[in-house]
Amino acid sequence: MSYIESELFSAHAHGMDATQVPIRIFRRQHDRRNPVQTHRHDFTEIAIILSGNGTQVLHTSNNERITIPVARGDICTVMQGQSHAYTFLPDESISIINILFNRAILQKVATYDEDRMNLCEFVEGMANISQQKPQVLRLSDTALDQVCALVERIEAETIGWEPGAGTMVLLSFAEILTCLYREYRNQSLDRSPAEVGLVSKVLAYLDRHFQEEISLEQLSVLTHFSTRQITRRFKETVGVSVSQYILLQRMALARNLLTSTDMKITNIATEVGFSNPSYFCEQFRRVVHCTPKEYRNRHFMTHNESDQ
Repeated sequence: MSYIESELFSAHAHGMDATQVPIRIFRRQHDRRNPVQTHRHDFTEIAIILSGNGTQVLHTSNNERITIPVARGDICTVMQGQSHAYTFLPDESISIINILFNRAILQKVATYDEDRMNLCEFVEGMANISQQKPQVLRLSDTALDQVCALVERIEAETIGWEPGAGTMVLLSFAEILTCLYREYRNQSLDRSPAEVGLVSKVLAYLDRHFQEEISLEQLSVLTHFSTRQITRRFKETVGVSVSQYILLQRMALARNLLTSTDMKITNIATEVGFSNPSYFCEQFRRVVHCTPKEYRNRHFMTHNESDQ
């Protein structure tokens, strides 16, 4: 499908009322059965990947096809008129927040500070960089939590549009852009191109192999960096150690399997990467603060109550 022929999504169809602040938040989940077909839109989009894995496909104005793997914490910026899609392997899916806005809003929040930071130029620069297949901006867990909290604030303000809601939305949106700018600057400052891509490469590998036994030595061979460099850079960028990140990914999958399947807990332990079911239950309780059985029972109890 060419850049010109891709389907056009309009701001009007997405409920973006120009008489209010032209911004909308959507939360979606996509996988191979529910993909994102090639499309473009008459608004700008910042997509925040909350979890999972997939591939963003960009079509440039020259009809060049660029593919970029995405995972938790990745930020995908798509400008007005740019054609794009997401594709998935059979075992892949993503949970995503879409921030849709009219480019005019950038003029409202574009400010300069002592670093000559211009948010408008930054957003447009992120999209232009994306067309050159850059290192994808990946937020640390701390920054991701901060951005998600700001998104929730915007969602709350746009529910009823109380007096002053427009101002609050603009302020929160400016905070989101500032957070992204700081993350981008911190990840790029005083690092070689190889160092900048180190954590992204490690994360991409972990997201696909966290159910397996993974050692720092393996990651060292993969990246050609020492285990010490990997440990330091990973913790600085992501906010947790490699082993903690693997554990969190395993627990996320375990929670999903507990609530979406009737698999035995011992089988779930094996599926997410634990050879010892007792150790799995111990780690699950440490992270989730309840046993796997309690977690499953609570989910179905809540689900049944909501159906009544």
